[in-house]
Amino acid sequence: MKSRLLQDEDESSTEPAPKRARLHYGAGPLFAHQQDARFPNFGAARHKFDLRARQAEEDIESPLAGKVRENYANLRAAVHLAATTQLEEARESLVVESEQTMKSYQKDVLHLEKTALRLCEPLSNAEVEYETIDKSGRPRTEIVKIGPAVGQFATKIAETSAELRLLWAT
Repeated sequence: MKSRLLQDEDESSTEPAPKRARLHYGAGPLFAHQQDARFPNFGAARHKFDLRARQAEEDIESPLAGKVRENYANLRAAVHLAATTQLEEARESLVVESEQTMKSYQKDVLHLEKTALRLCEPLSNAEVEYETIDKSGRPRTEIVKIGPAVGQFATKIAETSAELRLLWAT
């Protein structure tokens, strides 16, 4: 831009000013300290080399390391066996406890059913008087038999206890 301003009007040229050369730097020198001479492309090949080197190091082990691994495997098997036996014992105790609880619930239901039937039996022939107001607004007394309602209640109790027995049987 300055060169154009400093040029005389007589010296106007149609040629553009020369562009400066751009320097391109690669990223290789930044990672040069990580490269291995055997693997110039240190991408996947280096990764594979590292895995092979680790496997080679693992293959060479001392007798003490072998004994430790064997003892660890035995310990792991023993702990696993102990855990499974404890789980089985806990499961069995839970099954026994739940069966006892269900049996006690069944006894309670039978007792309640017998008590309800015993209480409802005298009511089967009972009559109740109650006062109502008819459409004209006059009070009147009606006599209602409770027997059918008590019978429906007794059948409902019997059906419910039968359903509970089926649930507990499964």
